[in-house]
Amino acid sequence: MSSKGAETARRYRERRNADQQRREQYLEKEREKWKRDRETGKKKGINEISEREKRAKRKKWREAKQKVRARNKGSALQQSETPPATPPSSSTENQPEPGPSRQQRQGERIRRRTKQKLKQRIEELEAQIQKVKSKAEKYKKRYYRAKEGSSSKSPRARVKAMLGRQNVNSTVKRALLFNQSIIENIRTKYGTAKTNRDKQLITKVLSGNILRKYKLQKYARESFGYSKKRDPYTEDLTYHARRCSRLRSEIMKTTTSFFLRDDVSRMTTGRKQTVTRLKKRMQKRLLTDTMKNLHRKFLSEHIGDVSYTTFCRLRPFWVVTPSSSDRDTCLCKRHENLQFMANALQSQGLLSSRNIEEMSEATMCDTKAKTCAYGECGECLLTCYPTLKTPGEEIIGLSQWMSEKVTKDEKVSTVTVKREITKTEQDLNTEFQERLLLFRRHVFNIKWQFNAYRELRTSLKNSECLVHIDFSENYSCKYSQEIQSVHFGGSHQQASLHTGVLYTAGEQAPHTFCSISPSRRHDPVAIWAHLDPVLKVVRERHPQRRGVSFGAFVQQQQHSCNTPPAAAPQALRQLPGQA
Repeated sequence: MSSKGAETARRYRERRNADQQRREQYLEKEREKWKRDRETGKKKGINEISEREKRAKRKKWREAKQKVRARNKGSALQQSETPPATPPSSSTENQPEPGPSRQQRQGERIRRRTKQKLKQRIEELEAQIQKVKSKAEKYKKRYYRAKEGSSSKSPRARVKAMLGRQNVNSTVKRALLFNQSIIENIRTKYGTAKTNRDKQLITKVLSGNILRKYKLQKYARESFGYSKKRDPYTEDLTYHARRCSRLRSEIMKTTTSFFLRDDVSRMTTGRKQTVTRLKKRMQKRLLTDTMKNLHRKFLSEHIGDVSYTTFCRLRPFWVVTPSSSDRDTCLCKRHENLQFMANALQSQGLLSSRNIEEMSEATMCDTKAKTCAYGECGECLLTCYPTLKTPGEEIIGLSQWMSEKVTKDEKVSTVTVKREITKTEQDLNTEFQERLLLFRRHVFNIKWQFNAYRELRTSLKNSECLVHIDFSENYSCKYSQEIQSVHFGGSHQQASLHTGVLYTAGEQAPHTFCSISPSRRHDPVAIWAHLDPVLKVVRERHPQRRGVSFGAFVQQQQHSCNTPPAAAPQALRQLPGQA
């Protein structure tokens, strides 16, 4: 469009937009035209076009936006640099404004001609670019067709390639065309099938005795694009699920229940310590050991060959490895001191492993027998874990948790501290072997008590319920605004939290509860004082429950080896309360 035509169109738009009614009519027509174009497919949305067209359209949008920004920036700069207009004086108020000079009009004509020539040149170059692009696209398609071979050809092209220059009647040519069309149609449907059911039914339709009779199984697999594993060799058209699906579901269920055990992972206490995946929000659980050790423990308890990779893949997403912020503050003194010894002996080259539980199991005939764990077995009574070399008199340094008596203000109290000690290799190895024999009983009690607790939960009757309780730490009470003597002094009060979970028979969800008290006593009297209001609530909500079993919550490393396993379920059963 010439500059004169563009100027005329611009003036027309200004007159049309000046009239509000004409502008509304124009916008309404444009909206109706846009709707018609969308219905007929002439206009397409950004989500309905190909990726190449999307890139081209977005590039045009960016260029148009850059032009608008440049134009706005230029107009703003021109307004800022233009001095304010001089108010007209009384002497020149009635004089006509001077028009452009002859030199200005001639310069304007030269600029218009130059702009027109440049625009024509741009259009010529764009036409040449488009011609080169279409030519390149043509040769690109030819290259891909030649590279992919006959698979990219249409059924008609494949028939022509097969016939070559042979002259056949129309019936034969039509039969070949029908054959190639059916092959292409089935191949496309098999390639786009999303479920195993659809693919299995398609392969069952394509296979059978007739293909085996004429030895066309391989030709069918190559034509339709399915592998030899998909060849069913059956005439039955019903869908059969994979045989390994039931076994895999059982393995997943067993592995998940293993990871959710209290001796494998521990529950976090914070309400915000959750993990969300695929809109499923779960409370975070922290692993109590490494995945290697847990895998060995899983294989020792369950029959079946589950690889380490599968074991790690089947770990629930909310069971995570603890970080430095998730430090464990409920470790067992016996476990930690023995682990310090094992680390020191292994660093000196005396032991081949640092896993104390694995070493304790190596000194027993049967890891599930009480007689072996308690030293009552004649075969493994004096069994020691073998060392790689003979211990010498070299001094070894290690850490140990110890209890010491401290006197403060004429009061003697016992505190637990971590000390660095030194021992010779021979003395340390002797003490390690002695503690390892006692450690067998300790670990056996832990495993047995956790199993008894799980059995107690699963065997609850309709008239029974289980209360799982434990004291939380003592929390300091603070004011929102404090004076200096309260903030830096010992004027803060403390409160004890007594937490618990109530389990009932059936598929009912467990109930959690917590009681708070200013008393810092953790003896049995304090426990019953905290449980008294809980038992009243249990009586109101579950009147059919006649007995309550209590279990004190203990970490895996906190069990004492002084209580024999045979008394543990009895202890749980002998604490009923009339609810």
